[in-house]
Amino acid sequence: MEQIKKLKISSKKLQSGKCQVKFCASLSDNRERYGYILVEPGSTLREVVIRIIKLLMRGKNAMENHLYSVGVRKQVLTEWIFNHER
Repeated sequence: MEQIKKLKISSKKLQSGKCQVKFCASLSDNRERYGYILVEPGSTLREVVIRIIKLLMRGKNAMENHLYSVGVRKQVLTEWIFNHER
């Protein structure tokens, strides 16, 4: 299981009232992942960090979500993860 060495987050409030949180994580195997999640305005920092950690531990990235689920479900994605290429 991957461990997170470093996690950097920033947020911005959207017109909808929700917050978009951008995160950048350095993993124990020297890979970097980044992504975005939508959170409710009342969410605590602890809740946001736990959600990001769970998302990273699942290991799916945004491309996998789209490539393998076309036409399967109609759902608004609120989480995005990308591999950071150097």
